[in-house]
Amino acid sequence: MHKLLVRLLVLLLAICLLNCLQASPAGRDLNDMLGTPAWLSITGEQRTRYEYLDNQFRIGRLGNDEITVLRTNLFTQLYFGHWQYGLEIMDSRQYGADDKTTLNTGTVNPIDVLQLYAQFNTPNLFDINSTSYLKVGRFTMDIGSRRLVSRNRFRNTINAFTGTEWKWASEQDEIRRIFLTMPVQRLPFKRKQLKDNRSKGDEQDTNVLFWGGFYRFSKNAFGNNRAEIYYYGLSENDSHDRPTRNRHIQTLGSRIFKTKSPGGYDYEIEGAYQFGNAHATLFPSDTNKLDVSSYFLHAEVGYLYAKPWSPRLSLEFDYASGDDDPTDDKYNRYDPLFDGARRSDFGPTGIYGALARTNMISPGLRLELKPKQNISGFIAHRGFWLASRKDAWVISGVRDPNGNSGRFVAQQTEARVRWDVIPSRLRLETGAAYLFKEEFAKDAPTANPQGDSKYFYTQATFKF
Repeated sequence: MHKLLVRLLVLLLAICLLNCLQASPAGRDLNDMLGTPAWLSITGEQRTRYEYLDNQFRIGRLGNDEITVLRTNLFTQLYFGHWQYGLEIMDSRQYGADDKTTLNTGTVNPIDVLQLYAQFNTPNLFDINSTSYLKVGRFTMDIGSRRLVSRNRFRNTINAFTGTEWKWASEQDEIRRIFLTMPVQRLPFKRKQLKDNRSKGDEQDTNVLFWGGFYRFSKNAFGNNRAEIYYYGLSENDSHDRPTRNRHIQTLGSRIFKTKSPGGYDYEIEGAYQFGNAHATLFPSDTNKLDVSSYFLHAEVGYLYAKPWSPRLSLEFDYASGDDDPTDDKYNRYDPLFDGARRSDFGPTGIYGALARTNMISPGLRLELKPKQNISGFIAHRGFWLASRKDAWVISGVRDPNGNSGRFVAQQTEARVRWDVIPSRLRLETGAAYLFKEEFAKDAPTANPQGDSKYFYTQATFKF
């Protein structure tokens, strides 16, 4: 079955690449080429990215690293009256990884079913010109700012969930959303299998439940301001082949923002509080329940100039709590749940991904530019301090349990350029990041002795 799916993907990709070379600049999509009927839609995407990291910052990893990652998606949808059916096949693989390469299921998930669902659409429910649906099966989710739950963009694999979801949206962008799901576990997860790009069917874990609700107020509720509130619940228990931290945590959050407009200010404030209980480690012998109390805050204010190149200058601040005392019965490190959209706030992930929304204090400055309609870019600089000096720089694994190495971890400068060569069809992108190590990254007992870290990537995305 897997071999058949691979061959189908290769065939369709080859057809579309030939079409891209032969067609007009606007190009034809796959539905035009195949002459699909109105009740059938077939779309896809292929992305290839090369990454290079000079001077690893993680524990026990020395030297440089490089990798090439490929992500290919084929999405088929069928429409019959109020019913809609979706099937999305995804293939995420790598080439060039060696024994020191950071490799996990966030990078590799060879040919598998990403989405398979049935959806019942009910337009004009409760309000004229409203849209709504009830979805059952396996699917991906983008919720609110995408900081907690997202269909991952930069990462080479995408989170999926099995369950049911109901969503309603009005003409004034009022949104109501509730869901009850089991997170899909990407397989295989052993390093050798990932390095060899071995394929194994993903499975939902019946011992893990994820549910929640989301509400966005209408456009007119608060003048020029928008507001959202949300609640997420996560309950997990160990299974026979998958140890967990037995997290039973609730997340309550809200977000207020004003959208960007030329010649005006915009802003965004989002925060969430977590409570419940969890174990400190994955070890089966760890049965001590810790009381969870943690939170995060994101604040941003920007100004979009009505000038050539549409420059936007913004100030950013992020805080995520850390665990002050690993020996007490409390757990205060903020849990980012399902690794939502990190790249937009904290820089490239992949084999880099130095910053994450946990145990951090991070102010920043960003300048965005758009010299042409199809060309955009930005440059940004951030500082990074530990919220708790006794807790870890989580991504690196570096920790000073005595808190004698200070809080100041690093500074990061990054830049990115995007070029839509054929709008909605072919995009080229390149970016880089420089991590200037400060006292904690240099002096902590387990700190990597190498110098500052430098990262570069370039990628091409083709949609068909």
